[in-house]
Amino acid sequence: MKTILIPTDFTKIAHQAIDYALELFQNEKVQYILLNAFQVEPGPNQNSFEVEKANHQAKLNQEEEFLQRKINSDSIVKSILWLGKIDFLPEELLKENKVDLVVMGTEGINEVEKYLGKSHAGEFVSHVDVNTLVVPCCSKYSVPQNILFTTNYNNVKKEGSLDLLNEFINKFDSNVFVLYVNNTESGLTSHQEDVKKHLREYFNESKVSFHEFLAEDIEAEVENFMMEYNIDMVSAIPLHNTFFERIFHNSMAKKLAEHATKPVLILTNK
Repeated sequence: MKTILIPTDFTKIAHQAIDYALELFQNEKVQYILLNAFQVEPGPNQNSFEVEKANHQAKLNQEEEFLQRKINSDSIVKSILWLGKIDFLPEELLKENKVDLVVMGTEGINEVEKYLGKSHAGEFVSHVDVNTLVVPCCSKYSVPQNILFTTNYNNVKKEGSLDLLNEFINKFDSNVFVLYVNNTESGLTSHQEDVKKHLREYFNESKVSFHEFLAEDIEAEVENFMMEYNIDMVSAIPLHNTFFERIFHNSMAKKLAEHATKPVLILTNK
């Protein structure tokens, strides 16, 4: 049974992530874990800890009941109320519950860069060893027929780091587009060539295509690629100050926000 953790603050954004996860795994046996992280700020007009805790628990119970009515008969739902910030959630909790994937809502594709920076979600992704699917609030579910995997051919290190991506590709019979964009004329190193060969062997050769471009404006090239090939989902393995971060630099994200609201699968490489 796959275990999917969905953080929720009971907003429309969180509900969007829940709905997307239900569609993506509608025919699978899944344990959904709803997580609400809360904290009580000190102050004369603030509720007491017990009152605040009771309020959050009541909302979480309602959310759990709502999800229970929507899942298939083979799946189950549980919930966790966590005192603290989502970015300080201990990795032990994820390990104890054997979480396979975190599905998180965000305000829009223009917020994706924060998942790799200093937002709560960014801190969360950076310190836990778990795959994370970022779902923009306006993203309508569609079968991920075309999946873009962005890479610099250096960041595929851990054995099994691409397994979830490959699972999606096989499940939905998706086309996978491996994209490398460089802004210098230097060719691939021997290591990069080896990684490219590994990717060619790893993915189904009939469904994978490799695309390499030389462009001064990397962000624009990626945007054009996504539009041209009707990309449904973006995937990458982020590393500090690497290609993926540059793709979702604020300027690029603003451009994408005008045209697309695509989920982003962040694959762990720890």
